[in-house]
Amino acid sequence: MLANAVFVITIEKAFDMEASNPMYLISVPYEAYPWINIWTMGIAGFILLLAIVTIYEIMFVKKEERWYYILRNALKKEGN
Repeated sequence: MLANAVFVITIEKAFDMEASNPMYLISVPYEAYPWINIWTMGIAGFILLLAIVTIYEIMFVKKEERWYYILRNALKKEGN
C-alpha cells in the first residue's frame, strides 16, 4: 500500500496534478490520464516490492539461503 501511495504521489508531482487519495481508489482518479488506475498502481507496487526484496537479498542474504536458489535446487532434486 505504501508503495502505491509513493507511486501515485510521484506521478502527481511529476505531471503537476491535483492531489488524490491513493489508498481508496474506486474509479479512475484522473480523467486526463486514464492509464493511471488501480491496475497500474497495483502492478507498479508489486514490481517495486520485488525490486526491494531482490536488492535486499543481494546485499544481505547468502546465495545458498535465497528463496529462488533453494527452490531451484529442490526442483533439480525432484527431477533426478
